[in-house]
Amino acid sequence: MAEDKRQSRRAAGSYRKRGECSYELRYRGNRKTIQAPSDTQAERALAAFIAEVDKGKFKKPSKMTVRQLAERFLRDNADLAQATKESYKGYLECRILPAFGHKNITKVKPIDIYDFMNNLKEDGIRKDGKPGGLSNAAIQKYFHIISSMFTFAVDLGELEENPCARVKPPFQSP
Repeated sequence: MAEDKRQSRRAAGSYRKRGECSYELRYRGNRKTIQAPSDTQAERALAAFIAEVDKGKFKKPSKMTVRQLAERFLRDNADLAQATKESYKGYLECRILPAFGHKNITKVKPIDIYDFMNNLKEDGIRKDGKPGGLSNAAIQKYFHIISSMFTFAVDLGELEENPCARVKPPFQSP
């Protein structure tokens, strides 16, 4: 009987191993990549994935890049004054887009935000040639812009969660 359930589940959906702990789940034209330590865990994830799709709760991952998000954020965000948009554009072009612009918004993780913020503290990062990193206030501004953009992506329905929400800013003054 257990074999029959597994067979019917596999007929409805399938999974395949992609790497050491990576599996691709498929069901009704939808795909999802997961991390799982075993086939048993992948089968459980497949059952949950099938339920999610059947209930209409599965959302295909966004294909939007951070650069595309930045453009929409500046263009469509009615909460920003024109002067603020111009200021943000400078921050985006200076450091944020060179670091993140090419990445898919779903691929930006809290660790990437931490790495970016810590890089801004490094000696030699300043464009004026002075020693030391950026000030805490400048780093906070970069963080605020990135976080605001990802909040905008959540509001658009392109992301489930803002990756900045799990970042404990290491750059704030005590």
